[in-house]
Amino acid sequence: TTTAIVSSFRSSPYGTFLIGAGAQEGVKHDSIVLTDLGFVVGRVTDVSTHTSLVTQLLSPGKAVDALIGKDPATFTGTGGGNARAQVPRDIEVKVGDIVTSGTVGGRRIGIVGKVESESADAYSTVYMRLPQNVSAMRFVFVLSSAQ
Repeated sequence: TTTAIVSSFRSSPYGTFLIGAGAQEGVKHDSIVLTDLGFVVGRVTDVSTHTSLVTQLLSPGKAVDALIGKDPATFTGTGGGNARAQVPRDIEVKVGDIVTSGTVGGRRIGIVGKVESESADAYSTVYMRLPQNVSAMRFVFVLSSAQ
């Protein structure tokens, strides 16, 4: 189901937004919400008759287990479709790598935007982002939780 975003991302400090589809349109609690490019932006956490509340996957402080290629990482959301993780420095990570998560059926949750590594450190910091500006999005796709 394609639906409009009916609240501003900036209006909520909690990493949530409202969409213009609810139970009457077939939206269910825990449905996955995707950007138009097919990246997971969040999950439906509350359903009303004609609207639903979506909690962003990368909301501030929220941890998400993910894979960068085949290498595991736990990303912590920083809001606005951004997150960061610490990974062992010997893992090869480069800008543009796709990040997926088993918590959303192995779907894409972002791309690597930056990697910081100091030769004296055992870990690299990996910055992930959605490949589009979440505050500029007007529509999203809602999948039933079975998809």
